[in-house]
Amino acid sequence: MIKNPKYIVGYLNVFPNYRHNARKDGYGCSELSPKSLGPIEHNMPGLPTALNLENFHQYAKFWSFEIDINDMPTEQTLHHRIKGYQSKIPARHKHSNDILSKYGNVNAPKYSLYYRSDGTPLKYSYLECRYFYCHYYELLATETKSYKELLHKIKQGYNLNIVGYDGYPPSGHIEMYLDISKPYGHEMVLYALLTIPETCSYPWNIYNREHKELYIL
Repeated sequence: MIKNPKYIVGYLNVFPNYRHNARKDGYGCSELSPKSLGPIEHNMPGLPTALNLENFHQYAKFWSFEIDINDMPTEQTLHHRIKGYQSKIPARHKHSNDILSKYGNVNAPKYSLYYRSDGTPLKYSYLECRYFYCHYYELLATETKSYKELLHKIKQGYNLNIVGYDGYPPSGHIEMYLDISKPYGHEMVLYALLTIPETCSYPWNIYNREHKELYIL
């Protein structure tokens, strides 16, 4: 719970977070949370539709302790992914701190795994996998009532301050997207959607065009 968010004079605080719809100190819009957005209709064979974007993203990650000698996820961890996609309960993290502590507190996964439509597995780095999260957030969030209301508020002259757990003062869009020292969560994706007029100029779409070979699915 973000109890005391910073208030900026002349700005409306916007809370696009899962349990913040009833906030009295700003505009709550929980349907813009990745925990609310879904389902994710992907084209990966052997995997069910993910019921929410959070689990689609989190359960694609694989840590070194989940990988076999061929550098591929074990059958057990692949089954865990299927269960995650089928779950209605969104998971902020795939693994608890207790589990990660058993393996040396490895915070970052070794890779994220997605599949081409023919079943070919593709491994993506921390930066490369951001595209999938942002792409589906763009598709789903822009269809919500809350997103359209935020656009309306901007046209009315409102200044908006997006408040979230992974949010931070923005800089250049591309620079933020490429900076792997910081998260690029839904707060930053929403900021891009609201401030960049052309979809082709969203940083994830620019990155996709510049690295087409990575995203032939």
